[in-house]
Amino acid sequence: MSPRTKKCLIAIVIYLISVTACIFFAFNFEGSINTGWTLVLFVLTLPWSLVTILFLWALFHGAGLEMFTVIFLSFAAINSFLIYLIFGKDKSTKVS
Repeated sequence: MSPRTKKCLIAIVIYLISVTACIFFAFNFEGSINTGWTLVLFVLTLPWSLVTILFLWALFHGAGLEMFTVIFLSFAAINSFLIYLIFGKDKSTKVS
């Protein structure tokens, strides 16, 4: 594994941990949310989180926070995969 790939994987792990932490700070799963942390969560999962704008009324009224958790974790997984595809692989080809 190249150093570039290792650095990319470390960045992806840090990203996933930060998204998970923001979910726990944003939703208390008793029906209320913290608006500031929810905004941070939206920014971390861009551009996919733009889909949730359609459901903001439900989100701010505490409906289905478990569903939003799964959605945001899915968005983070997609972003992680794209980060790996773009930055994780070595672009150099060796000619023998």
